[in-house]
Amino acid sequence: MPTRGSRRRSLAVPAVMLALGMALAGCTDGGNASPTTTPTATASPTPSPTPSPTPEAPALPERPTAMATPSADGATAAAEYFLGDLYPYTYESTNLTAWDELSADTCEFCISVRDDVAEIARTGAKSQQGEVTIDQSFGTEVSPREFYRVELRFTQGASVRTDRNGAILAESERSVVDALVVMTWAEGWQIDAVDVSAVAG
Repeated sequence: MPTRGSRRRSLAVPAVMLALGMALAGCTDGGNASPTTTPTATASPTPSPTPSPTPEAPALPERPTAMATPSADGATAAAEYFLGDLYPYTYESTNLTAWDELSADTCEFCISVRDDVAEIARTGAKSQQGEVTIDQSFGTEVSPREFYRVELRFTQGASVRTDRNGAILAESERSVVDALVVMTWAEGWQIDAVDVSAVAG
């Protein structure tokens, strides 16, 4: 890239001759004409663009205290947290850390959600999840301090998924869902399986 010092010096010669000719023309006038001052243009400051605010990432929902106990109540609290709080958070944040901590490697539902969320993150899409409300929940201790199952019914509000440009990719209406969660306690909860089905009507 040429620098300013690399311009040809010959370009300055006509400029000097032009200035000299204008001075000579002024001398032959014979009058006492006042020199004309050329006004200097003042450049207007260019306003800086205002950056768009960056949307805040969703906060990780706090685990309920009841999850700390290996009991039917603890299993119920864990299942409600997993589907009612962590599920929508994972989709909106695309952060899979907390989801993976509770999901067993063999949980097909958990794997399906993980793959879907990873695809959202890869393509730059956004998922806005409707609020989840737990309508009913009932935990059963299958084997003391080891195996549990929880039956839930929850309502999820309308959800929408958009691409990186804001175009709608998919929408879902408000729905009522029945879920069966099978889980294990091993110094903490692990979700082994989740079976979900929409309630007709």
